[in-house]
Amino acid sequence: MEHNNYLEDGLRLLKEQPVVFIITGFFAMLISGASFGILSGPLFGAYLLMAINLLRDDKEAQFMDIFTGFSRLLTMIPFMVVSILIILGFYLYIFPGVMLLICFIYTLPLMIDKDMSLFKAMKASFDKVKEKGFYIHFSFLFILVIIPEFVVYMFSAFMPLLKICRLLLIPFQCGCLASLYLENFDKDSTRQQITKQEIDQKKHSADPTEQSLEKNNAPASSDDTAESTSPEAPKTPPLPDSE
Repeated sequence: MEHNNYLEDGLRLLKEQPVVFIITGFFAMLISGASFGILSGPLFGAYLLMAINLLRDDKEAQFMDIFTGFSRLLTMIPFMVVSILIILGFYLYIFPGVMLLICFIYTLPLMIDKDMSLFKAMKASFDKVKEKGFYIHFSFLFILVIIPEFVVYMFSAFMPLLKICRLLLIPFQCGCLASLYLENFDKDSTRQQITKQEIDQKKHSADPTEQSLEKNNAPASSDDTAESTSPEAPKTPPLPDSE
């Protein structure tokens, strides 16, 4: 996991389309709260899809894209079950909620992007976290979610006007999650292509001694082989001088 890549992608949403992502993020948070979390799946699923499409396909987000989740309303509403489980887990001494949040971190993007059912997405998310490692995902959650939330909360306690910074956290954290999802479930994403190019460049810019060894160990070309194996033509003796 490259946290710098997630940070760059999270900031990309704020750099390229700040107005769209800030307003739609605030709208999703407002309506989700007003509906007691029932519409959190369709709204935040659509919000995540906006970020995924921007990072993967360079597709600009539109204000009306926030309503795309309602076209799959019956599929997305069950995500509320995951939200309830996570909330209950936080009430049980916080740690169970953190574990559930990490294990099912990919559930919502899988449902909206891959059109998976709730339980298939939960299983796929759990398997991926198990494959990549629980503590690696915990570091992602801690560095890019918990710390920014804590910093904004602490400063806003002294300066209430800084509470508006929470509107910036929504697109930032959503972009980080979309980047993490694309890294693990979409090998053809722009980020993956860039990473492959960086790896190739590092290989080409390797130690010059290794490159020279590779050249020396490289098989000789057919022309060089032919020149080395062809017998030398016999030398003709000099003609005697005529008297």
